[in-house]
Amino acid sequence: KELDEIEMDIAKSVNFAGEALKALGTPDDTTKALENAESFVSLIQSVENRLSDQISYLSVVATAQWHGDCVYSDEKRLDVMQRRTELVEKRLQAVGDVLDRKETEKGEKEEKMDVN
Repeated sequence: KELDEIEMDIAKSVNFAGEALKALGTPDDTTKALENAESFVSLIQSVENRLSDQISYLSVVATAQWHGDCVYSDEKRLDVMQRRTELVEKRLQAVGDVLDRKETEKGEKEEKMDVN
């Protein structure tokens, strides 16, 4: 949608440029030529900024996606999965440690109650 709007603005800017050149050909329309030239410059700057945003966005999206026919993507996918597996293992170990501590504390409390 954004690219369609940018395309429409490019067409408008070409129109403004044409109108400015046409107005420059007649001595009476210098203010009209100036207005069209200002509109052209403003619109071109807007298009440039929005296209830069789109290119940046597409660069991020393109590098974050898997490329199906590429060996690199398979290697990268394997690497990511290994890292995720390691993270899950660490988290499970931490949960196990917490459960072991709770069980130990529970056993110690029961022993104290039995002694009393």
